Amino acid sequence: MDSETVTTSIDELVAYLKRHGETESAELAKAVKSDEKHIEEWVGALEKAGVVGVSYRMGRMYVRVLENGKAGERQ
Repeated sequence: MDSETVTTSIDELVAYLKRHGETESAELAKAVKSDEKHIEEWVGALEKAGVVGVSYRMGRMYVRVLENGKAGERQ
């Protein structure tokens, strides 16, 4: 039996961040073909899990993957 890998939009978001580094939420929404509301929800869950860090500049949300999943590296 062949095993298949299933990827979700959240997987695509994390992969995009790994390839492109810190990214503004509107750009992430375009990259994974979603809306910013979903991006904010997904990022909130990923931040709580210590997968991503979030910073805010000029009223915009920027997201980055945390190295080694260290939740203490949040800004």
